[in-house]
Amino acid sequence: MLISIREEFGYGDMMHNFKDYLLLGAEKIIARVDIHYRKLNAELKDFAALKSVFSTKEDASNAISVIVASYYRSARDVEGSFKAGTPLSQIDKTVQVGDETTAEAFEILRKE
Repeated sequence: MLISIREEFGYGDMMHNFKDYLLLGAEKIIARVDIHYRKLNAELKDFAALKSVFSTKEDASNAISVIVASYYRSARDVEGSFKAGTPLSQIDKTVQVGDETTAEAFEILRKE
């Protein structure tokens, strides 16, 4: 399950599509972000339902959920900016997704 979550979030999937959308603004890409977001949320809920006795595992799972939601909200903000005619150079300066903890969270979940 963890491998599936990591793959759905990473390169070629949600994160990658988010960055492509930021650069290209293509509607088909935001649709892909939606699909990845729904899949990730379902998988993260299933993962959380496993109920670990380790608080670090739960904390890591929650951190990943927050990051996934942050990417999704940012993608929707970018979508609104594109529709409003905001230049890419201006949009790029305002988009910030704090995913510094993602690798650490996945590592905690991998070890447990």
